[in-house]
Amino acid sequence: MQRRTFYKAFPLQYVKRYIEASPTFEIKPVYVNGEYQRDYKAVVNQSTGKVVAVVSKRFQLVQHKTVMNAFLDVLSNYVSEDETEGFYRWTDTRSYLSVYFKHIEPFEKDYFKLGILVTNGVDGSMAIWTKFTALRLVCTNGLVSRETIEVVRTIHASTDFSDFMERLIGRFEKVIKGVDQYGEKITKTFEEWKGIEIDRKDAMKEVAKMDWLPKKATRIIYWKLPRDEKVTLYDLYNAITDYISNYSGKNIEGRTEDLMKAEKAIQQIKAALG
Repeated sequence: MQRRTFYKAFPLQYVKRYIEASPTFEIKPVYVNGEYQRDYKAVVNQSTGKVVAVVSKRFQLVQHKTVMNAFLDVLSNYVSEDETEGFYRWTDTRSYLSVYFKHIEPFEKDYFKLGILVTNGVDGSMAIWTKFTALRLVCTNGLVSRETIEVVRTIHASTDFSDFMERLIGRFEKVIKGVDQYGEKITKTFEEWKGIEIDRKDAMKEVAKMDWLPKKATRIIYWKLPRDEKVTLYDLYNAITDYISNYSGKNIEGRTEDLMKAEKAIQQIKAALG
């Protein structure tokens, strides 16, 4: 299977252009059999005319670029643009911005860029949330923390928008300040995983139990593991995330979810090994 690098880091000036190209949405009334549904409204992609979600009448739409530009404005108070990289993708209803601005080297010549993943939704689900994220430079593996940092669950139509933006900016500031602590945490985790060995055959048996991975993933992960009789949990984690990041055919939403599952799976194997 051909490797296609998915997680690419671009200079922020280019990322900003992608953000400006984000789809925009509008609210439309909902009719069923010609009858107006006062308790619901439709979210419509302005460019395509496609209805992407039906939401409660209390829902207030927040455009993707509003959220992402607010985050970048806050980030500019802490780090200069030329020290940052990132990428931006969207699905029908959600957008995902990853910005990397800190390097760690948990092991010699094994570098990670640390940063923050910000996502916004227009479908009435949890509106804005963030996760700490990282990009392994050796093989462009993505890494997404399992811990979701809820920024804004939803914004109701009655909410004053200026108050909402003030709250949003304050919460983004707290998240940005937490990156150093996350760097220390993930370095410690990697050191633990590097010190735990498992038979290569047993490692592949654990992969086979991961029913959220397709069958084709097994042979790629097998190929990515070191050829030694024993491998470390760190080796296994990187083989799994390499598949998800560079070989999976899923979109950004699916890959993000799978990267979180990968971390959970390794922690479960660690616990089982005692």
